[in-house]
Amino acid sequence: MLRALIKVCLALTVLVSAGHAASAEKRVALVVGNSKYLLAPLTNPANDADDITAALQRLQFDVTERKDLSVREFDQTVDTFIPKAEGADVALFFFSGHGLQIDKRGYLAPVDVKVETESGALRELVAIQEVVSRVENVARVSVIVLDACRDSPLQERMRRIAVEKNREVFPSKGLPPLSVVGSNTLIVYATVPGATASDGQGRNSPFTSSLLKHVETPGLEIELLFKRVTADVLNTTGGKQQPERLSRLQNELMLVPQALAATPPPIPPRSRDASSSSWAPWATGQRPEASKPGKTQQTAIAAPQKPGSGLPPQDACEDALLVSVAVGNKPCIKPGSGQSFKDCPECPEMVIVPSGSSTMGSPGNEPGHTPAEEPQHLVTFSKPFAVGKFAVTFSEWDACLADGGCGTYSPPDYGWRGGDLAVPVINVTWKEAKEFTAWLSKKTGQSYRLLSEAEREYVTRAGTTAPFWWGSSITPEQANYYGSAPPYEGGGSRGKYRQRTVPVSSFQPNPWGLYQVHGNAWEWVEDCWHDNYQEAPADGSAWTSGTCEKRVARGGSLDDIPQYLRAAQRGASTPDFQHFDLGFRVARTLNP
Repeated sequence: MLRALIKVCLALTVLVSAGHAASAEKRVALVVGNSKYLLAPLTNPANDADDITAALQRLQFDVTERKDLSVREFDQTVDTFIPKAEGADVALFFFSGHGLQIDKRGYLAPVDVKVETESGALRELVAIQEVVSRVENVARVSVIVLDACRDSPLQERMRRIAVEKNREVFPSKGLPPLSVVGSNTLIVYATVPGATASDGQGRNSPFTSSLLKHVETPGLEIELLFKRVTADVLNTTGGKQQPERLSRLQNELMLVPQALAATPPPIPPRSRDASSSSWAPWATGQRPEASKPGKTQQTAIAAPQKPGSGLPPQDACEDALLVSVAVGNKPCIKPGSGQSFKDCPECPEMVIVPSGSSTMGSPGNEPGHTPAEEPQHLVTFSKPFAVGKFAVTFSEWDACLADGGCGTYSPPDYGWRGGDLAVPVINVTWKEAKEFTAWLSKKTGQSYRLLSEAEREYVTRAGTTAPFWWGSSITPEQANYYGSAPPYEGGGSRGKYRQRTVPVSSFQPNPWGLYQVHGNAWEWVEDCWHDNYQEAPADGSAWTSGTCEKRVARGGSLDDIPQYLRAAQRGASTPDFQHFDLGFRVARTLNP
């Protein structure tokens, strides 16, 4: 389709288990608490540092604790810590104190900072990205925890300096997003980028108080730990402060061995690491047969139930979402687990993807890269949302047609569907895809829609960074693309020897349980076309201003060469265009 239609602008495992005690690892930590600022003293960072240090020492970390550091002392402390972290299994950096940003770069504030001029402030501050990069370069696993987003007069001084120079500093508060370069790094903010965090009224800040509550829980995987911290902080602050995580961890990490837990919490099996160069979807090298319809567990999202309704309370689900179950006995769906649900028998099968952040676009050295994929930028999705496990199928379109929701248009299938094979609906326009989501919303009472372009790339990558979710190359055993299958001799208006679409359940799903995010059929998304990502939304929402005479499509198809199937590849056409390899997938907003 891209050639005929689209216009494009040119193993070290750190899991600590019963058989691998924490004491066998080299664990180091640098803890800094800055309270005694010359300009804006804080009450709690010194307490935060003391209490985090004590907890980490109980967890067998070799801790370096420093408080109230000047800029010179801060630099010396980091310089001393880096050799200590060399070759460590886990290196953790914790900072509590003031942080601010200048020209979209984040800095930690030593206690002697004055912020009298911009150039002087840069000499007085410690660049967060530099600290993160140095730790990533020496340790096998890096955990960076920043309780450093307090609102302070330091940022207001920077605003006044900017005004004097007749330019803006944006955003004015909090810290900007960081670039996660290391392949095994977790970065945690006390609040989302661009917002501020509370110092708290008690001994510790709300964030550190919650971290201390959970950090020594036996058998708790670290990302689940910080999800619990997030829930606590949201509750404590009345929803005003929401911690943020940026993760590229490749393996599970527990700070306390599961063997120490009296009743270990169940940890769902994680998807196999798709970034490994040795990953192969099937040992036989053959395509799997299509899944038979009706065998997948179906569930439906529901509001929290009243006592006695048969469902557990929401807090019993921990980090999962409470659901009512049509089949089976699992009322909780964990975002990213691949467990699916349906809102009606003829509705698309949906999975829930987790909140998080991801880099959108591609680097200039990626084969197939185009200027339309620039600049790379971080996009943050603050809430989980539901996505079609598969592209919308002909049978699902037929249900809409029969119910009067999709007019009278029956898209041609060229004889490509037959029997119980569920193949993607094709030859539908962007406007017709919108009619389908409107019908689905009315039928279910839920908020169905097309994905935004940012969401489509986010769910395609599913936490990975390579051109394809499984790696940097592609084979016919992984996707349906031009030349990947024998010629199709089914005739029809597409003619003899044309390759055809395959059932939507073909091939291996990605780590979040989504099928065929690369190839088979392009998928319409909500956004208007833009030539690049300058000023693109950073919150994952659809970009609905600009050149709306064209709408974006993603994913590549059976008629495209591999480079057009990349996660970052973009295409577009007019909203009323139909084509034999163009379909769509749906999303659903998860209402509270």
